[in-house]
Amino acid sequence: MTVRPLPRSRLDALVPSLVTGQALVALVPATGDLKWAAGAAWDVARAAALADRRIALVDLWLEQPTLHETVGLTPTEGIVDAFEYDVSLTKAAHEVDRVFFIAAGTVTAHAGDLFANPRWKKLHAGFRVEDALLLLYLSAGALARLSAVPDGLIVLSPDGYEPESSIGQGITAVMERGVPLLGVVR
Repeated sequence: MTVRPLPRSRLDALVPSLVTGQALVALVPATGDLKWAAGAAWDVARAAALADRRIALVDLWLEQPTLHETVGLTPTEGIVDAFEYDVSLTKAAHEVDRVFFIAAGTVTAHAGDLFANPRWKKLHAGFRVEDALLLLYLSAGALARLSAVPDGLIVLSPDGYEPESSIGQGITAVMERGVPLLGVVR
């Protein structure tokens, strides 16, 4: 399998055309350096926004959400609050650098239910109709439980990833569901 490398220094030039026609793309870290991965996810989102589309980036790293720190926000209501407590997505979203960022929000004991929620399919369809892009920052394991099937997958890892590793096996399982690997941010 040939993997398209996406150097972080060239994301502005590569990402807009890569995500054209996509409505839901998963950003999956394959590194233990989650600070680096969060920075790479934020870079991908800002690069995608250069194409004059509405972009939303959702932090679904529920075990230890830190993407808000990279974005420069303090934790607020987020995706958990929207799904579990009916907070509107508009209230949970904060526009920064032309990207609508939605933090993880309140700690949940029901992460599996959040990923399996049929609302993801509705959001996916809504973003497609609006020609907008929903970027989900989440683990390979969480992606495997997501009710919606993304249009594409971008792996975040400064050193690439090994298909034989547990993360690599999770990525392979997602690809076997028909999700194309768009590239690896390095």
